[in-house]
Amino acid sequence: MVKIYESNIPQYLQRNNLNGDNELRRVAAPVAEKTIRLDTDKSLNLRHRNRFNLDLEQIIKAEPGAIYRVRIGFRKAYALYTCKGDDAESEDSEESERDYYGEEIDEDDAFWRRYDDYYPYGYSWDERENPCRNSYYHYERWASRNIIASNIGLIAKRGNDNSMVVAVTDIRDAKPLSGVDISLLDYQNHVVFTTKSDGDGFAKFELKRKPYLLVAKRENERGYLKLDDGSSLP
Repeated sequence: MVKIYESNIPQYLQRNNLNGDNELRRVAAPVAEKTIRLDTDKSLNLRHRNRFNLDLEQIIKAEPGAIYRVRIGFRKAYALYTCKGDDAESEDSEESERDYYGEEIDEDDAFWRRYDDYYPYGYSWDERENPCRNSYYHYERWASRNIIASNIGLIAKRGNDNSMVVAVTDIRDAKPLSGVDISLLDYQNHVVFTTKSDGDGFAKFELKRKPYLLVAKRENERGYLKLDDGSSLP
C-alpha cells in the first residue's frame, strides 16, 4: 500500500484520475506491505469461491486528505493448485528481485522495484494462463483500488460565459453540505478562486481564469474534482 500525500495530489491528478497509478513514486511513499493469510478459518473450503473482508484500520491509520492505493497480489507459493509432472515449476526459478542498475534515490528503492515489476522473472506470454508456471502470477491478475477517507460529494458545471455552479453533498445521505471551503486551482497549482458552499450546498460564481482542479475542505475531510474538459472520474 502506498500513500499519495495531500500536498502532492494536485501534481498526481495532472497525470491521473482519482483511481490512477501513473508516476506514483513522484508523489507517494510506501506505508504498508503485509502478507494476509486466508486459511485461519479451518471451516472454509478454500477450493471453492469465498468472500473475504480486509479491515484497513488494522493496517494503517488513514491521514485525512491523503489518497491510498491498495494493491492485493499473490505469489505462486500461496496457491493451492496442485501441479504434477512436467507442469510443475520449481520455486527456485523465480527471483525475488531483478538486478538494479543506477544510483538509489532513497531507502524505498527496493520497494518500488518490486512494486513496478509487473511481470515475474522469466515471464513467458505462452505460459500466462498456466497456474503451474510463474508467468501466471502477474499484475493483471491483482486487484488495485485508490481510497480516500471522505464523505464529500462534488458536482461542478461550467457555463459558456465562464460561470460555474458547484454542488456539495454528503455522499452518505445526499444531503447538502454548507460552509464547505472551495478552492479552484490552475494547472500550475495556483489558487485562482476561493468560496464557500451556501445553506443549500451550492456555490455560484464567475471565473476569470480556467481552473483545472477543485479542492473542497470540511474540517479534516477533503474532496477533489478535476475540471479539465473531456476527462472523467470513476
